[in-house]
Amino acid sequence: MARERRPERDLAFELFRKSKGRLEVKEIAKKLNVKAATVSQWKYRDKWEEKLKEKRRGGQFGNKNAEGAGAPKGNKNAETHGGYSSIDLNNLPEEDQAYISNLSLDTETNFKNELQILLAKEKDIRHRLEALDYEPEDKLYLSRESEMQAVPKPEQLERLEPEERVERISKLQPTLKTITRDSKFERQQKLLVAFDRIHGRIIKLLDSIKTYQLDCKRIELDQQRYELSKEKVKGTFEFDLEDELEDL
Repeated sequence: MARERRPERDLAFELFRKSKGRLEVKEIAKKLNVKAATVSQWKYRDKWEEKLKEKRRGGQFGNKNAEGAGAPKGNKNAETHGGYSSIDLNNLPEEDQAYISNLSLDTETNFKNELQILLAKEKDIRHRLEALDYEPEDKLYLSRESEMQAVPKPEQLERLEPEERVERISKLQPTLKTITRDSKFERQQKLLVAFDRIHGRIIKLLDSIKTYQLDCKRIELDQQRYELSKEKVKGTFEFDLEDELEDL
């Protein structure tokens, strides 16, 4: 038996259509108290963008009815997985902005900054693990929390205008709340997994630093070999090239 179509699905498109495609998925989801991922699926399966384009067809040359109705800067209505999405640095979290602003063209400085961040994260996880040792064995820790709501039946919403439907749904109170908690052992295991991951990144970064340092020394020796060879060709002074290189 096919599942009954959710009333919010049509309401979501109605909001999208009235905003002329400018209302983002997150905003629609917030108004209807549903998950943004669910609204994204509706948008894709019901082909909202194509429906909007069909309604916009037929405008005469010079018609300016739709002028200024384009998506605002930063709009991501057409975004799918986001792998090729453009990024605005000003919209990044402060922590990410600070990290990027501290990057330099000096490789050693970047290596040092990255290593400091990883060591700080590793130390933080270590402190959390140590603190857990002093907690009671039967203590529980919040892992996940979710809420469910009872949506009115379609026939209850048919007589309402779209705005009234949205307002009706937005005022719904949670009818079921699910809370998942971890035991002390489960919390320790999750922290240990995170610790091992960070520690592995530190080891890999140290290997990269060592390789970089060896490459720098090799380049320096090659440069010195080149300079000594030039002096010998010019006849500026005589020396044994191999003896000179052994002293480096």
